[in-house]
Amino acid sequence: MLFRSGTGSLTVQNSVILTTGGTNEMFTLNISTTTFNNNYLNDASSDRIFSQTSTSGSLSTTIIYNKILSPTGSNIYRTTKDHIILDINYNNFTTGNNVIVISTNGLNYPFNFKYNTGNIGYISILNGTGNVVISNNIVSNNNANVMINTTSRNLTVTNNKLTVNGSAGYVNCLSAAPITAIINNNRLISNGLDNQVTIGNGSDTPLTISGEYKYNYMESTNYTANQHGIQVYSGGAFEIAYNFTKNIGFPYILKGNSQDCTTSSIHSNVYLNGYIILKGVENANVYNNTCYNDGSILIGGTADMPCIDVLINVTGTANNNIIKNNIFYSNVSSSSIYGVINVEQIGIILTSDNN
Repeated sequence: MLFRSGTGSLTVQNSVILTTGGTNEMFTLNISTTTFNNNYLNDASSDRIFSQTSTSGSLSTTIIYNKILSPTGSNIYRTTKDHIILDINYNNFTTGNNVIVISTNGLNYPFNFKYNTGNIGYISILNGTGNVVISNNIVSNNNANVMINTTSRNLTVTNNKLTVNGSAGYVNCLSAAPITAIINNNRLISNGLDNQVTIGNGSDTPLTISGEYKYNYMESTNYTANQHGIQVYSGGAFEIAYNFTKNIGFPYILKGNSQDCTTSSIHSNVYLNGYIILKGVENANVYNNTCYNDGSILIGGTADMPCIDVLINVTGTANNNIIKNNIFYSNVSSSSIYGVINVEQIGIILTSDNN
C-alpha cells in the first residue's frame, strides 16, 4: 500500500506515481471527498489502484485527466459504497482487467464514464438505481468479460467507439426491476463472439423495459454462426431504429414468452447478412427495414436467405406481429432452408403487408 487516507479530503494532481510490485492498493481511501487530476499512475501490483473503504458520509470521487497503467488482473477502482459523485472522465487507460467494480450496495446516484481512451478491460456495476452514463469514449478490451456489465435500472451509452477483442460483447444491462436503456450513436466493432448487447432480465419472466437503440453501427470482424446483435427481453416500449449492422447473424431480437410488445418496434434499419427474430412476443411492429445477404457468411450455420423469423419461446404464443414495408435482397440460392418471412410453428398469426 502506497497511501492510506484518514478523514477529510484528498487531492492528488500533477504527479508521477509508480509502484513495482505487491498485492495491495496504491490508494486506500477512507474519506468523503477524493480528487485525482492530471497524474501518471503506473501500478505493477496485482490488486487495485484505488480502493474505497469509507463506511459513512456522502462520498465524492473524481478521477480525471490521468494516464493510468495497470497489469492484467488488477482493478482500477473498487468500492462497495454508494457515491453522491463518481466521475471517471478524460483518462487514458492501459489495463488488462477491470476499470471499475461497484459491488453489493451499488449506485443510487449517477456514475459518469466519459471521454476516456485506451484498453479498459471491463466495467462492472452491480445494483442501485442511479443512472450509469457511458459516453464519448474510444476504448477496447481484450478479455472474456462483457465490456459494460450492470444491473443498474438506468443506463445511457452514447457516442462511443467500443471495440471488443475478447469472447464477449459490449453491454449487458440485466435487472430484475424495470429497466430504462438508451443506447444511441455508437460504433461497435466486435472481434469476439456472441451477445453484443443484452437488455432485460436474462430470462423470459415478464419485465417492463423502455428505451431505444438508435443510430448505431455494429460489425463483427470475426463472424461465427448464431451471433446476436441487440437482444431485448420481455415487453415494454423499446425502439430499435436507424441502425446499420454487418455480419451479425441475428442483429435485432425481441424475446419473451407471450409478451405484449405493442409499443415496441424494429424499423428503418439496414442489415447485411442477418435476420430479425421475434421470439415469443406479440403485437410488435417491424417495418421499413432493408436486408441484404451476399452469401459470404453462414447465418445460423447455413447461407440462409435474409429473413424475419417468428417463433414461440418454449410455450405460449407469438401472434399478431405486424411486418410491413421491408425490402430484402439476396444472392443466396432458393434452396436455402429459410424463406424471407419464416414462421416456425403452425398456428402463429401475423400480418405481412407490402414487403
